[in-house]
Amino acid sequence: MSEAVFGLVGVILGSVISIFGSWFLMCCKRERDARHLASRITYQLDEYVLRCVHVAHDYGPNEPDDGSVTDKSPPSPPVYPNDVDWSSIDDNLMYRILALPCKAQYVHIIVSTAFYNSSQVDIEDAVEEQQLRYSELGIEAYEITKILRNTYRIPHGNIGELYGEPSHVILREKLDKIEEKRSRTT
Repeated sequence: MSEAVFGLVGVILGSVISIFGSWFLMCCKRERDARHLASRITYQLDEYVLRCVHVAHDYGPNEPDDGSVTDKSPPSPPVYPNDVDWSSIDDNLMYRILALPCKAQYVHIIVSTAFYNSSQVDIEDAVEEQQLRYSELGIEAYEITKILRNTYRIPHGNIGELYGEPSHVILREKLDKIEEKRSRTT
């Protein structure tokens, strides 16, 4: 009788160890896949933020006297790699990441329409709309990278610095400046 009990306990214990081992390996793989995804997406979004900064500092055909960059073409929406496991990250974060290219296409339509409907006289309004929209997009992309870096322990480094300041600071300043100007005119 006791041999049967020991046999049963051995089978149960073996099953529990096997299940726990499989679960532990699955969790380790999921964490590794999430860090891989976060690293790849963060790199791409860092580049996208920098391109948004360039567009946000575009003054169109009316170049100011301070030598600022003019006539920058809008960045293409981010294209993400196919070889990452999207199920390895939080669903809400995944949605924010995957929604960014759609937002970028929407912004491109809004800005293109603003330029199409503007004349040479009011081209400044279209340029301002472009600056505003790409500042918002750049800030959204930066916020996503910030979450990815903090969640998956990806180093911050100085990748996002441009014009001597972090990109998100430049974008926030541009956004605040435009919103302040618009609040004064309304």
